[in-house]
Amino acid sequence: MTGQIPLVFHGHRWPAARAVSGVIMTTGDGRQWSAREARGFWRSFPEVDVNDDAAKAGWVQRYGDPLGELAPSRPIGTTLWKNVALVLALFRDGWREPDQDGISHARKDSSLQAEADLFVRGMDVRLIFEPNLRLAARCAHLHDYMLASAAFMLANKTPMRRCDQCGHWYGFQRRTGRFCSGECRSAAARLRKDQGHVISA
Repeated sequence: MTGQIPLVFHGHRWPAARAVSGVIMTTGDGRQWSAREARGFWRSFPEVDVNDDAAKAGWVQRYGDPLGELAPSRPIGTTLWKNVALVLALFRDGWREPDQDGISHARKDSSLQAEADLFVRGMDVRLIFEPNLRLAARCAHLHDYMLASAAFMLANKTPMRRCDQCGHWYGFQRRTGRFCSGECRSAAARLRKDQGHVISA
């Protein structure tokens, strides 16, 4: 999905995060997660209501702090989130509205030169050699990874749709795909089981 080279990110999410009056705080050690390709949840970030403490805490619980500053001893504000959301919203315009199947296709004639300039100036993404001497692009923080994912997916004209379980956007390869992750697929299966139904993978 990311073309010639892997897009590498090692993130830290905070399941215990909570927000009070716009300030996000957390406890515990959090949980690490990693990726080696572009993922589509970047498109959901501009939809996070910056005035909704629960929505902001939910994002940090699932993906982490976009700027990588949150720690148990260091609460954070979210004022700068608006800047990240603004650039991602510009990239979002490179896709059409979802069709009758819920699939959003990249525009063939999209031209985002101004967005690309912002993208380059605001990112910390470095080319590295992995142990097997394969070239990779490594993102320093979550906002770098989201911006790089947006650019990679737009360049590859990756179709996108919303996850049936969490509602977040993801890039998909199978037209019958319905979930953004194995976690959401499992959650949907548990829900259907509780309701007495069986869900297909």
